Amino acid sequence: LKDWAEILLTQQEYVKAEEKIRSALEMLEGLDSDALFTLGLILSNQGRDDESIATYKMSIELNAEDAELCYNLGIKLGEKGDTRGELAMYKKATEIDPQMGGAWINMGTTLAEAGDFESAELMFLKAIECCDDVKTKGMMNLALTLQKKANNLAAGGDLKGAKL
Repeated sequence: LKDWAEILLTQQEYVKAEEKIRSALEMLEGLDSDALFTLGLILSNQGRDDESIATYKMSIELNAEDAELCYNLGIKLGEKGDTRGELAMYKKATEIDPQMGGAWINMGTTLAEAGDFESAELMFLKAIECCDDVKTKGMMNLALTLQKKANNLAAGGDLKGAKL
């Protein structure tokens, strides 16, 4: 049933996929982190973010060492405006898997949006260093962050600092 639900998920048959994964979870007494993760993805794709977040959290309780799960929960928390929770999940994801480029990028983006340009730069540099699949995105985000930082300095009258 789990595999069938995952196939239906890839085919964007979310209602059917949800039925199958819930049946699987019922048989597994809700104690399967992978099945809960899949249910979280299904709920997310249906725009049921609160349910998705709750499901991801249940999955993490069963398997706290799943980087992809932490990453996905971070995305959902960010979409709901929980920046602190979002950053905590990205941090946990990169601690579990330092090669998770998307988490480094998202962490940097969130920090830059909050005005913490120094920390954002570090996150983008980590993404560039570790992960070829996000290197270009990391370089673009780093350049945009440096430009935004320079613009803020110039607007504040620090033309010398903005030039560096």
